[in-house]
Amino acid sequence: MHPQIEKLRQELEAVRADADSLVAGLSDKQLQWQPRPGSWSIVECLAHLNSIDGQDLPNLYREITMGRKNNMTAVGPFKWSWFERWFISTVNPPFTMKVPAPKKYRPSKIFNARETILEFQRVQHDLFYLAAEADGLDLKKIKVVSPAASWLKMSLGARLDLIAAHDRRHLWQARKVRDHASFPKD
Repeated sequence: MHPQIEKLRQELEAVRADADSLVAGLSDKQLQWQPRPGSWSIVECLAHLNSIDGQDLPNLYREITMGRKNNMTAVGPFKWSWFERWFISTVNPPFTMKVPAPKKYRPSKIFNARETILEFQRVQHDLFYLAAEADGLDLKKIKVVSPAASWLKMSLGARLDLIAAHDRRHLWQARKVRDHASFPKD
């Protein structure tokens, strides 16, 4: 496996393990607790990731499939454009630039906490699988359209790195909720 793909898979596995440890043993009340009105709870952070990552999956699958079909392979190492590197750096925790989530990615107020966690695990599993499927492809030349903005195309490798960084950002945010002084103890 290409070292950049292996590193990405390790990052995605770390995201999944971090989320599992974050929610382990928490009640529905704790999962849905907000530090202040309008801020996100732990489960809302996961619901947000389900929304945006879930909308990324079809684009990733399509481009990986087309890359295989068109024999778009390369051995790398791959380097992302300055814009891609900058964009990834803006979402890595701890973040300094707070940007409100587009409306279509904001979590709904009506959801089941346990179902949201199961969906998060499924989406993460799919991302892990797709990262493996990208092995051997030209991670720089294959472009993926962002589900947030159709005009924004990133290289396949940078898009996968962005997803991992964005997931870390919101797990960091969720961890801050759990570590809050007023977090319910039961």
